[in-house]
Amino acid sequence: MLTWWALATWAATAAGGLGLAALFLRHGGPRQSEREAIGPLRVFPHVGFAVTGFVLWIVYGIGDSELVGWLAAIGIMLAFLIAGTFLLTREQHRKRELARLQGGSAAAGVEAASTRIPAESYIPIWLASGHGLLGGATLVLVLLDLAGVGGS
Repeated sequence: MLTWWALATWAATAAGGLGLAALFLRHGGPRQSEREAIGPLRVFPHVGFAVTGFVLWIVYGIGDSELVGWLAAIGIMLAFLIAGTFLLTREQHRKRELARLQGGSAAAGVEAASTRIPAESYIPIWLASGHGLLGGATLVLVLLDLAGVGGS
C-alpha cells in the first residue's frame, strides 16, 4: 500500500515541480550563472534524477523488483540532496540582496541596475516549500516501503 501512497505523493510533487519549472523558464533561469543564482547545472540534474526515480518507482510498483525500487530511491535521494543546495543558494542571495538594499549608496544603485533578478525570486515560497515537503514525504514513504514497513 505504501508503494501507491509514495507514487501519489511523487506525482503531486511532480505537479508542483512543473509549476516551478514554468516560472524558472519564464524568468530566464536557464541563462543564469551558478555564481549569481540557481542555474541550470543544478536544476536540470535535480529534474532528471526525480523523473528517472519516478519512472523507476512506477516500474517497481508494477513489477515489485527490489533492485528497481532501490534505484528509484537513489534517484529521489539525489534529487533531494540537490534541492538542499537550492535552499542554501536562495538564502545567500536573499541576504546579499537585503544588504545591497540597506546600503543605499550610489554605487549600490549602479550595481543594482546591472544585476538581474534571479528566476527563483519569482517563485512563491509556498510553492517551493510545498514541493519540498511533498518530496520529503515521498522519500520517507519510499524508504519505509523498501524497508517492508507497510507490508505488500
